[in-house]
Amino acid sequence: MCKLLVILAIVASASGKSTPSTPVSSENKPPSDWVNTWKDRVSKNSLLAVHNHFYPYKEVEKPKIDDESKDKLRSAFVKEPIETIRAKFQKLMTYCARDNILCAEIYYGLWPEFVKRFPHPATLSGMLNMGNVYLPINSYWKIFYERNVQICAEKKTLATRRIVEAARMLEKGLVGEEEEEENPMPPGPEDVWMWNQDWTLNSKLACSEWLIKLFKARKFANLSLEEVESEHIALKSQLIPGIFGFVFGPFPLFKTRSKGWGFLVPNWKAVEKALEDPDVSFIEMKTDAKEDAVKKRFPLRSFYETVQNNVYEFGEYPISEDRKGFEMDEAGLVRFYQMDHPTGEGNVGDPLTKHFAKDLKEQVLRPTRYEQLFRVVLDSIQTTQFWTSYSDRYRQEVAIWYPEKSWKSGEIDMMEGAIAAAVVPAGTVSRRSVHKLWVTLTNQSTGHVIGTGIKAMVQAPKGFKLVGADVDSQEQWLAALYGDASAEKRLPLEHRVPGKTAFSNMMLAGSKSDNTDLHSVVANQLKISRNHAKVLNYARLYGSGETHAGKHLMRVGGMKQTDAEATASQLFKLTKGETAKYMKVDSKMNCLVDRYIEEMQKNPDESKILTIDGVYYLPSYSSQFSYETVGFEDWLLSKYSDLLNDGSHHDNLIYSIYENPAEPRKLFVGGYESSTFNFLETSAAAHDLRTPILGCQIADSLGKLPEGTPDSAFFDRKYKRSVMNWIVQSSAVDFLHLLLISMQWLCDTYQIDARFVISIHDEVRYMCAEKDAPRLALALQLSNLLVRAYISHRVGICQLPNTVAFFSQVDCDTVLRKEVDTESINPDGTKPQDGVAWTIEDLLKLTGGKLDLQ
Repeated sequence: MCKLLVILAIVASASGKSTPSTPVSSENKPPSDWVNTWKDRVSKNSLLAVHNHFYPYKEVEKPKIDDESKDKLRSAFVKEPIETIRAKFQKLMTYCARDNILCAEIYYGLWPEFVKRFPHPATLSGMLNMGNVYLPINSYWKIFYERNVQICAEKKTLATRRIVEAARMLEKGLVGEEEEEENPMPPGPEDVWMWNQDWTLNSKLACSEWLIKLFKARKFANLSLEEVESEHIALKSQLIPGIFGFVFGPFPLFKTRSKGWGFLVPNWKAVEKALEDPDVSFIEMKTDAKEDAVKKRFPLRSFYETVQNNVYEFGEYPISEDRKGFEMDEAGLVRFYQMDHPTGEGNVGDPLTKHFAKDLKEQVLRPTRYEQLFRVVLDSIQTTQFWTSYSDRYRQEVAIWYPEKSWKSGEIDMMEGAIAAAVVPAGTVSRRSVHKLWVTLTNQSTGHVIGTGIKAMVQAPKGFKLVGADVDSQEQWLAALYGDASAEKRLPLEHRVPGKTAFSNMMLAGSKSDNTDLHSVVANQLKISRNHAKVLNYARLYGSGETHAGKHLMRVGGMKQTDAEATASQLFKLTKGETAKYMKVDSKMNCLVDRYIEEMQKNPDESKILTIDGVYYLPSYSSQFSYETVGFEDWLLSKYSDLLNDGSHHDNLIYSIYENPAEPRKLFVGGYESSTFNFLETSAAAHDLRTPILGCQIADSLGKLPEGTPDSAFFDRKYKRSVMNWIVQSSAVDFLHLLLISMQWLCDTYQIDARFVISIHDEVRYMCAEKDAPRLALALQLSNLLVRAYISHRVGICQLPNTVAFFSQVDCDTVLRKEVDTESINPDGTKPQDGVAWTIEDLLKLTGGKLDLQ
């Protein structure tokens, strides 16, 4: 079978840019010296950029393509009819040939670099397997698309008409949704939400200018409600929250150009005093949070009465004193507060996205008028957002059909087909696979969200099964194993055991059922939910800090700022541990520390002396644990004092114990995960950082800068978290590569006729004939055993606990889905039959423990 090696995959993992470092290459600020050095080491992913990276002094000959742009030529094969392609054949082929020459030259320069960076053959073999994706489909694939497009269009059109209906009622000053409710609302400029809009009447169209702006073209403003379609307005229009009178708590929403969406809050006492004057109803207020913003008349009295009524109806919403607000008028009567961005920083561009679904559900964020109409709009937004994002990606997948393989399903003529998805097997710096559709998909929603069942449209042909598994806690196991190996490296090989550290022990022996796993323990200690603890535990492993944890607890957990910050601090002390400064012991002196611990320390587990990757670290003299160092030095001097002639030799002896004691480093001590994070911290400082498993080298975008580069220490600090994250994620890729080649070897050796389907991060799926499914599932279990045993041996631990030796279950199913019993509905309303989940015990019974063909 021919397998293709994607050059982009090699480039991304060798000289590509990580997400945090990408903006550096496009900053317009005067670059510092380290940035110039860094830019010379990395490359964008375009063909010309990569070629220039490998051949900086070679000028690329531009093809003679007249006045046609390369983008137009590139898209010709997709957009133009065959007649146009024939007419421009020479020009198009010249363009293609030139690209092929560049690719060949890049490959010539890239291959030696690849071999040097990724020396183990398992890496190349794993990448070739990962890129060989084969997704079986049938006619449901096409029907699914057509049905979702139709439903999505209907919902969007209905929502559009409700928005236009509400907008026209607002313009007429109608407060209710029924025609008989003709209680006039305040005139336009007095509307608390629409005061800054243009209420000028357009005599030609007979409606206000702001209403015209709701439509994509002015000519649509006069359409009747029955004629309005979804394409006539922008469903993300900034006018929509104002039309429906949205509030956050009791406070009206407001959009600023510089700070995005937020809400307006009155300075209660100052406003009450100002409104004692009956002539005061308006004030001059800024339309943006900037100092030089344009000012307009703001209906202060209407605003005050609206907020008062909202407080009475909805309750108060306390504003933290620490929360930053922006004065919107000279008298300080009104303040603007930004809404919290889902990621913790940045402006909110749309308050009606899925990120605010919790606030909408709990009615912290809610409309105050035309509520019935808005329910239709909200239903459309929530149910169509997913398909709106993914429909083009779905449509662009190239399906190949087998007309000869057809059958009848009810009234549908079914055909079999396949998609060879163009997955880039190492499309990121951490070497994870990349695909715009398949690798980014979420699991099927249990609600009515349109299109979430995309994965379930991958269905095995009759007589075949999809067999696969999710690698249980893959990255947690690797991180915990590294912590164990690091802490035990000074022990004889036969004395090293898994589960030595608290993190590893809870990962291996802990159970969710009896609350002894890490997530449950952390949740119980901090009095938070297990789900919150799980999110925070994984986020911490990937490098997020206390600030992120605090914001998560405020945003998702609903904690007050002071409580969230205190809980986050407690969380990090419990898990990562306390930070303290440590001095590295010279490798020649480690044997002395061994002897000291053996002779003097009764409880080594309580010692503050750290062992990291076989090297001792002692607390610095300014550390809170300096007594440990003083105790060791006193013991050393008393032990060898008779060999020293005078006091100066004492000082020399003490100084010779440490490597560069004048520059101690911060390490963690006393936490469940201290050993793991100390290993990651010290590994991140290595000059030639490679994965402990297959020896894969870190990309130049995150690797150490050449010696002598100015401000390289700043670079190290800036990207340390990304480097630590790379160690764990890239090790997980090593795991996956080993699993794939083990499967290939077992299938070839035992004649299991299986085909690789896809791997999505820690999930792997194969297809085989139904009769071979148990053997294939057993091969997966044995591969997991072999890979974990190999990895453990590589880091110096020659035991493998039964709890991680085998997959908790291997799925055998006919559709691609998260669990074998996850509800899945075909486009015609039928439901695929549930699959089966086999444990290792089940498979031993089914196969007799043999992979041989029975």
